[in-house]
Amino acid sequence: MSKGEKYIAIGDIHGCLAQLEEVLSLAKAYPGHRLVFLGDYIDRGPDPEGVIQRLRGLEASFLLGNHEEMLLERERNMSAERFGDLFLSTRLSRDSLLWMRKSLLDVLETEDYVFVHAGLDRGKPLADQTRRDYIWTREEGDYRGLTPKLVVHGHSVVEAPVVVGNRTTSTPAAGAGAASPPLSFPSSSTCPPRPPRGSSMTGPRSAGSSRPSWPPMTTLAP
Repeated sequence: MSKGEKYIAIGDIHGCLAQLEEVLSLAKAYPGHRLVFLGDYIDRGPDPEGVIQRLRGLEASFLLGNHEEMLLERERNMSAERFGDLFLSTRLSRDSLLWMRKSLLDVLETEDYVFVHAGLDRGKPLADQTRRDYIWTREEGDYRGLTPKLVVHGHSVVEAPVVVGNRTTSTPAAGAGAASPPLSFPSSSTCPPRPPRGSSMTGPRSAGSSRPSWPPMTTLAP
C-alpha cells in the first residue's frame, strides 16, 4: 500500500451484526479510506454467521483475532464427522470457517501504520513478532522502541479511544450491545458531526434502551 493511503480501523465486532451495520454507516462519511478490521468477529454476540457473511462482501483487510485463532485451532483438530457439533456451538457455517482460514492476516504493515489485533511484544524486534504476539499481547506503554509507525489495535476493552505515544486502541464492550467506534487515519479532526436528534448514534444509551452506544467517531494522527 502506498504512502498517503487513508484507513478506517474497526475493532472487535463479536457477533453484533446490527452494530456493525451502524459502524459501516459511519464509515461512509470517509470515501477513499480503506477498511481495516482488527479481528474478533465471532463469539459473545447474537449473529456471528451474519457478521462473517457481511464482511465477506466488503472490500477490506481483515486481521486475525484471538477468538478466530482459538476456533480455527479447534477445527484443525476435529474429525470431519464431528464438524456438525462445532457448527452448533459456534453458529458458523463451514464456508465461514474456510473464509476465515484463507482471508485473515496476522498483521498489516503499511508505510505509516502497523495494524494488529492485540499488540506487540516490546521485548523483541518488530521483525521477530509472532502470531501469538499479535493476537494476545497487552501493553500499557507505547511501541516507540520497536517502530516509529503508529500501531493500531483492538482486543483491550476501553470506554473511549486511547492513545499512548505511537499506540492507539478502541474496543468497547462489543458483544454486549456496544459497537467499536471506527478510527480514521491520518486526519486529526473529530467527525462526523453529531447526527440529527433521534438518531441511534447520538450518544450514550439510556437506561432500558436497546440502541447501541459508542463515543463519537474519532480521527487520530500519528
